[in-house]
Formats: sequence, structure tokens, C-alpha cells
Amino acid sequence: MLTPAGEVLLTYARRVLGIADEAIMRFNRQSQKSTVRLGMTDEYAIAFLPSVLASFAAAHPLVEIQVTCRSSIVLSDMIDDGELDVALVTANSTGRAGPPAGGIFRDRLVWAAAPQGTAHLRRPLPIAVGPPSCMWRKAAVDALDAAGISYRLACTSENYAGQLAPVLAELAVAPLPCSALPSGVTSLGPEDGLPAVGYFEIALRRSHLASDELTCAVIDHVGAYFQTRLPV
Repeated sequence: MLTPAGEVLLTYARRVLGIADEAIMRFNRQSQKSTVRLGMTDEYAIAFLPSVLASFAAAHPLVEIQVTCRSSIVLSDMIDDGELDVALVTANSTGRAGPPAGGIFRDRLVWAAAPQGTAHLRRPLPIAVGPPSCMWRKAAVDALDAAGISYRLACTSENYAGQLAPVLAELAVAPLPCSALPSGVTSLGPEDGLPAVGYFEIALRRSHLASDELTCAVIDHVGAYFQTRLPV
């Protein structure tokens, strides 16, 4: 059993060891620091990135991860040009549920709406969507056309936040991934008078210029994460 003086000394000793460990980490970081460039859309960053970062950082604490959030089209171009090492992109849309056919995960598109909101009851239906090149926009518009529901573009934005803002303001509904809906937003579907939008696949793309072990490690962690997620 320690004396009072011994307990005080032990406290200081722990502080000294902590500072020493911090110093070692700092010098190691300067000599061993590496960078991985990871790209994904805003929606995927919100839905998947925290878990992927936590897993990867636990195994590679000295690696800096540079995250770029852009549209899937832009991310694919950056991969082809060698500006990114790895990217999560939207591969294709489908009307089928179940496991992905060619990607690493299949998610469901739903109509995001404000709880107790009435935007989904208006006609023409006010929608918040991405730019014309967005697959989710095309899937939503095709579903509305097939259901004979008139609509108008209330907001167009290539960013997730820009599409979500009019939803929260009860001005529109938006076709968004089920996995990316934040708290305070509800999902609507056929039971609410809106057509099913369908599903889409997420693909993991790797630059032909990125062949190092860290890139492989990121790919392994992303793949392991999606293996733990149940299909929606």
C-alpha cells in the first residue's frame, strides 16, 4: 500500500509517462507519416465514414486520411486522374432488393420528409434533387412519371445538405438513401401515396496509381465494414 507521498509521486510518474508517449508519437509521426486520399459523396460520408475511420485509425494511428466529398461523377474522374486513391461511388440504380450484384453494398432510396410535414400531399409534388446527372434524381422522376404524379423542382443541389434543407423546412421531399437519413427526418413510400424509388449500388473504386499497402488496408477496412451491414 502506498503512502500519501507515494500516491502523489505515482500521479506525477503517470503524467511523465503520458508526456513521453506523446513525444514518441509526435516524432514517429514526423518520420513515418503517410497519407491516404479517400473520396465519397456527402451522403456516404454521413452514413458510413465514421465507422470506417474509427476502424482504420485504430489499426493505423499515424496515417493521415484526406477525405474529399464530391459527386460520384467527379469522384470517378478524380480516381481516373490519380487525384484520389480510393472512392465510394454510386454504381447504378435498380428496382431489386437483396445483395449487390457488382458493388459492395445495396441501399434503398426513400422519400425524405419532415415529420408531420405536408409537402408530400401537395400537387405538383415539390421535390429537392441533385443535378440532372444524378442517378437518384432520374430514378425519382421516373417513378413519379410512372405513377402519374405531377411534380416540380423546388430545389436543386449537388450537395446533401442543400437537398436536405428544404425537407427540414417542410418545403419539399427528397429521394435520399435510407442509410443517410438523420434523426428528425422520416421516410415516406407507397403507404404515404408516393411511389417506391428503388435501390442503388455502392461501388469501391481504386486508382490504378495507388498500389501501396495503405491503400489496400483502406479497401480491406471498407469491405469489412460493409460485410457487417445488413441489406435494407
